[in-house]
Amino acid sequence: PPRAARRPPPPPPRGAPPPAGAGAPPPLSRASRPPVPPRPPLFGSVRGRWPDGTVILGWIRGSRPPVAGVVKIAEVLSMLRKALPKGAGCAWNRWMTVKRTNQLDAVGQSAKVRARLARTGELVVVRHGAYADSPPTSAFDRHRRLIAGTVPLLGETTVLSHVSAGVLHGLPSWESMLGRVTVIRGSNGHGSRRRFLHVRNGPLASGEVVELDGHRVTSLERTAVDLARCVTFERAVAVLDAALHRGADPVVMGDVLVKATGHQGVVTARTAMAFADGRSESVGESVSRVRMADVGLPMPQLQLDVFTSLGAWLARPDFCWEELGVLGEFDGQVKYVGTRDDVARAVMQEKRREARLREAGWVVVRWEWADLADLPAFRRRVESAFAQARPAMIRGRVAPSQPPSSRPGSRTAPSLPEFREQGHVSGAGRGEGG
Repeated sequence: PPRAARRPPPPPPRGAPPPAGAGAPPPLSRASRPPVPPRPPLFGSVRGRWPDGTVILGWIRGSRPPVAGVVKIAEVLSMLRKALPKGAGCAWNRWMTVKRTNQLDAVGQSAKVRARLARTGELVVVRHGAYADSPPTSAFDRHRRLIAGTVPLLGETTVLSHVSAGVLHGLPSWESMLGRVTVIRGSNGHGSRRRFLHVRNGPLASGEVVELDGHRVTSLERTAVDLARCVTFERAVAVLDAALHRGADPVVMGDVLVKATGHQGVVTARTAMAFADGRSESVGESVSRVRMADVGLPMPQLQLDVFTSLGAWLARPDFCWEELGVLGEFDGQVKYVGTRDDVARAVMQEKRREARLREAGWVVVRWEWADLADLPAFRRRVESAFAQARPAMIRGRVAPSQPPSSRPGSRTAPSLPEFREQGHVSGAGRGEGG
């Protein structure tokens, strides 16, 4: 027979009744047919590639047929988030799903459908005219979504700055500052403040604007100085520490401070810049150094590698008073997050590590946020460790920190927190993360 005759008949349309025939039920009338459930809206797609070349593809809320080898979208998003390198939290913005109403109208989603989905929790209102497909996981996530929903409304010459640029650069911030998207426009006059947008006016040099994650933002150095001028001294130290830790150029930051002479907060930023140290690895460590200076304690060395008398690597504590034989550790919440087994494993690892340091003759003193809030108690805790120490009994040595692969006697990297977004967001009064 001809080729066309050998082709199987096309499948019936979706929702159509089966053809009448021998043994087939009689066709239903239009009124008696069961209603066809509405197709979920197509929100978007996620596509990624693992290092081995495997392509990951998934639909956010798919009305398209499944494809072989495609896993659930929730699993895809979870794997992508875990695969991001530490400290690159801004890259997650590329995988978030924030849509404006005109984009949803283009795929056939009406305002009535959006209102129903918002009531059931399938859509989350980010701001007027912007929706997300799931609730935010943190204050940083909420602010990134607010940026994604606000930037399309701004002009091409508008640049994200201050706290919004800081979030994308991975700098510390505080929850009370994350309610508005902050932008700067290179024009004269006064700025404006609305519910979700804070517009500032001021000059911007050509080298002070970069593109980050698809947005025009102020550079890392300009962002750090702008943020330091808007917060208290200890928070300014935390911001500048983080910027230096991420590779900001201190000479460029000094030039930005010179240009800001006479502006509000520049004295605080200048003082914090003189105190800043890029070796601090968390907000808690930065605030600890400020508290030490407040109570008159000797300033420690930061992030030194501790070795045994045989040259084997032991640990890299946050603070070290080598002449006094004391090591200091700030205990934030980042070390002890995860499942119950993960927390128990981390606690036991810390105990074994501290026991090895004590065997080598060191005295280890620990503190947390509650101790930093009580300055007299904090000073007594550290001075008590000074009194217990016996520097002559120490067996081993310390040295400036090196990459894990170059440490003798160590096959694995130490598990110490870096500036991560879990430790960046704090309450209105003091920090919460380490």
